[in-house]
Amino acid sequence: MKTLHIIWFVLLSISIFTSCEKEIDFDRETSESQLVLNSFITPDSTIAANISESQFFLNNDYLFKAVENAEVSIYCNGILKETMQHSLNGKYISATKPEVGDIVKLVVKVPEKDEITGETTIYPKANVVKLDSIVIWTGAKPIIETVNTVDNGLPKTETIVVGKYRFRTIRYILTFEDAANMKNYYRLVVSQTSTFNGKKKVNYDYTLDDIVSGNTKDLLPGIPAINESKNQFHVFTDELINGKTYPLSFTIRDTATIYLPEYQRPLPKKTVEIDLQSVCNNFYLFLKTRSDQQTANQLFSEPIQIFNNVTGGIGLVGSYTSNVLKVNL
Repeated sequence: MKTLHIIWFVLLSISIFTSCEKEIDFDRETSESQLVLNSFITPDSTIAANISESQFFLNNDYLFKAVENAEVSIYCNGILKETMQHSLNGKYISATKPEVGDIVKLVVKVPEKDEITGETTIYPKANVVKLDSIVIWTGAKPIIETVNTVDNGLPKTETIVVGKYRFRTIRYILTFEDAANMKNYYRLVVSQTSTFNGKKKVNYDYTLDDIVSGNTKDLLPGIPAINESKNQFHVFTDELINGKTYPLSFTIRDTATIYLPEYQRPLPKKTVEIDLQSVCNNFYLFLKTRSDQQTANQLFSEPIQIFNNVTGGIGLVGSYTSNVLKVNL
């Protein structure tokens, strides 16, 4: 009886997998390239755009072809501002600086290709009220160095403690006001910069675990969520906080270096830059769908299509307005 059950299971499995197979024929039109337009616009900075051609997914060439003969026109609030100039490798530049409230439209024309367009609105910056922080020291370890000495005329190597590393978690609370008369979209970008002898090191290691982020964790200790959500680009809406003054919380990790008085030496200057961006709906949807696609559980979810707002082609024309705070560590 057990043998019969095994045979039945094998036959059923073969039936299921073979019934799901379907051959799809691709015609030549399917594989023809499309124009790709990407431009991320921010007020008080000149508009730039990248134009390229798409690749058919069965093509082995991983390099996208830059388009260098495009005519790219900028319209602000329906008025033609200028024609962008090609710089290098499909990048187009301009002298146009949009302002908050502007509706910016890019129109791209390429010989023997259909015209493509993309449009975005410049949102006002977020109104930040204050920034608070809570420091939690989580541990320490000694700084040990090896020194060469001479003992009775003989060389000697020994290790000494010259100080200690102290580890800390810093929770920041960024309080801001959400405008009640419009739908708002936000992105949080936090960077830590260490500067020493004129050289800078920057990292973007931070955690946005505030409820507005939509990040989901384990349902119960030891029981992972079936379709865990990770907000990779730290975007969120005002759905839960519309018209409110809201304390947005996030954390960073840092290591403080403390030398003993007799071993004092210069230390790097460390700063944290906190940028609460007010982003347009298109940019929000683009980043959210990219994050969802990259972090989705492929076994339990449907394929996710990345958001595209370019008419006649592929890509994104989006905007963001920054409100930046800098603090020393």
